[in-house]
Amino acid sequence: MDTFRYNLSSVAAEGLNGCFQQLIQKSCGYRNRNRFKRDAL
Repeated sequence: MDTFRYNLSSVAAEGLNGCFQQLIQKSCGYRNRNRFKRDAL
């Protein structure tokens, strides 16, 4: 397995994915797409 050979894991990718998912859930209240983009930064 490459995880043990190269000491890699998907923790960073999963953490970033979690942040995006939270942002998408939070965005349900936005009516303005530009404001959603601004808050994402």
